[in-house]
Amino acid sequence: MSENKISISQALSIIAEAINSPEDAVHPAAQLEDLEGWDSMGVLLLMAELDERFSIILEEDTISAFNTVGDILSKLKAVNVLADDLN
Repeated sequence: MSENKISISQALSIIAEAINSPEDAVHPAAQLEDLEGWDSMGVLLLMAELDERFSIILEEDTISAFNTVGDILSKLKAVNVLADDLN
């Protein structure tokens, strides 16, 4: 796992890029099902990105439990990737 923690804005950018959604649509309250890039390919790309950058392996049941972008951020915080300051 990376030694450097990332900010929420950096995490949101990573998520938006991975699922190929506009950055302004990707915010903590955004419903994943409403994001244009949140489909089976987007999920796989996000899983690959988090694995490559942070060595985070997300199982299918973990991903399927996510409802909002905030759920992804919570997971990043739980595995000590997200910085404590939420900016």
